[in-house]
Amino acid sequence: MARGEYIYYLDVDMILPPTLIQDCVDTARASDYQALIVPERSFGVGFWAKAKAIERACYLGDDVVEAPRFVRRTALETVGGLHNIGGDDWDLHIRLRRAGFSVGRVHQEVLHNEGSLTLTRLVKKRYLYGREIPSFVRRHGVTRSFRQFNPLRRGYFRNRNLFLKHPTQALGFIVMRTAEYAAGGVGLAVGLLSGSRSRVRND
Repeated sequence: MARGEYIYYLDVDMILPPTLIQDCVDTARASDYQALIVPERSFGVGFWAKAKAIERACYLGDDVVEAPRFVRRTALETVGGLHNIGGDDWDLHIRLRRAGFSVGRVHQEVLHNEGSLTLTRLVKKRYLYGREIPSFVRRHGVTRSFRQFNPLRRGYFRNRNLFLKHPTQALGFIVMRTAEYAAGGVGLAVGLLSGSRSRVRND
């Protein structure tokens, strides 16, 4: 329903700095960028929120993990808008690049409020993401999908000093990511099994 020149789609737990939208508009208009990556920085209450904040900090500047959410409306319409798929922001990023649209970034960060985060909540979320991975693979292939879901991010090694500075949160990060990927693996298995059963019924 949007009628503006640009669209910025947000999650409900994101907080925008007062001048962020103006920064995005000015950057887009001063360049040929059709979409912009807005870096995210997490904050929240409790141990797991701090562990998630360390993880998010490792992704700053990583075009594989970060994805554009501020998009020129005509570009978004050309690629068919957002698709109802796990990793929809990555999916959009890939489709924009494939269509030849230029993607830039701004330096201001949107704040991602994790709230009072629990490990159970993280595991449930990752399980649901895992169930959507087969549809992502069907769209983008195994190689690209592995690149997106690879647990060994370069940013972790590049920001090793961050882990050394916060050893307790670093330990929590390891436990958290292990639990998340285990849950994602279970979700992936369920998604593959469900897809196989659907194909059998259709046949």
